[in-house]
Amino acid sequence: DLDMLMATQPLTLLGKWITDARAWGENEEESDALEANARNLLTLWGPRGEISDYASRQWSGLISGYYLPRWELFFKHLESVLKGGYTFDQANFARELLGFEQGWQDSKQADVDDEPAKPLGDARKIVEEIVAKYEKHIVETCAEDIYAEPLPPSPHSTGANPLEDQLAGRQR
Repeated sequence: DLDMLMATQPLTLLGKWITDARAWGENEEESDALEANARNLLTLWGPRGEISDYASRQWSGLISGYYLPRWELFFKHLESVLKGGYTFDQANFARELLGFEQGWQDSKQADVDDEPAKPLGDARKIVEEIVAKYEKHIVETCAEDIYAEPLPPSPHSTGANPLEDQLAGRQR
């Protein structure tokens, strides 16, 4: 959902970032190097992840093509720990994660079909779809008392709509 929403804006497109970087190259070799550097700046910030995610962005193409697979890898490791009954092997996970990250960094725009360089879709319609999809869950979550002690009532709360109060920054 977030990837689709970010695809509606020209400044939040991984494809545009990479296309722009590649355009500075005078030949294929330079363009490939510039793309690798552009990918590196957003992700590993060095060949071995010296400052990983230092300049991270919530961009279309980056969310679905980079961050989501990293989360999936983490949950795969977590699931195997839970099913196998052993402790999480951080070093093994870090090695596998770095392997994925370096592979992504070394990929080329031509290898990836889901990195548009121009905006797609209508942001307002997508937001409406997201609200329709998640509103029930948000309202239910807002209705739950998640605090150890009740919060004092806010003088700004209308009390009529917990979701509306939460989104407006008002406490219930």
